[in-house]
Amino acid sequence: MSRRIMFRFFELETEHGFVVLLKIERATNKPVQFSGQEFIRVGSCKKNLKEYPEKERELWRVFDKTPYEDLISLQNVPES
Repeated sequence: MSRRIMFRFFELETEHGFVVLLKIERATNKPVQFSGQEFIRVGSCKKNLKEYPEKERELWRVFDKTPYEDLISLQNVPES
């Protein structure tokens, strides 16, 4: 099961018109899934990640380079 991704909308008005920004939390240790499928953006299109093995390898390299201090820790874990 894939965890939920947090996202927020920011609305602002500029001298040129109304703008809506969407801020999406980045994936941290594995690609995000939707209905059991992993996707990646290629240009302006959403594509199945499995169709782009070179991009999938690159993505896993990025996850492997995530510093320990940036990872999410577990809380209230009993000692074993």
